[in-house]
Amino acid sequence: MSNATFLTAGQAAKQTGVSKPTISRAIAEGRLSASRREDGSWGIDPAELMRWKESYGHRHTPTNQSATPPATAETVPLQVENARVTAELAGVKALLDAERQRAETAERDRDRWHSAFLALPRPEEPRRGLFGWTKKGKGTTAA
Repeated sequence: MSNATFLTAGQAAKQTGVSKPTISRAIAEGRLSASRREDGSWGIDPAELMRWKESYGHRHTPTNQSATPPATAETVPLQVENARVTAELAGVKALLDAERQRAETAERDRDRWHSAFLALPRPEEPRRGLFGWTKKGKGTTAA
């Protein structure tokens, strides 16, 4: 076969609908055979590329997607455990939401009480000194 019928990694990627690094990784791992060209690029036989695509595929191609496996004696306990954990998680999420609401209510109440406290009239300081004419700490006295 001549080099003209071989595909580069970029051409192979376009034909298969995968990325160039995926093609390079398949070559490096030995899942897709290719040969080096004189310019250093890969030469991939189109028939080999189709064989690789059909046998290994890619995670986005329909041939590689599988349905949920049927329930077996090994998977039934796992499915039961998964359902239990899922229900427990839903309960914990509900508790977390309730706790968040309680915290928000407590913060609103605190803010309301704080505003009410600040709105209270401040008591006048009692007068100190001789007959209430002087105030302690002011440094002035009445004569």
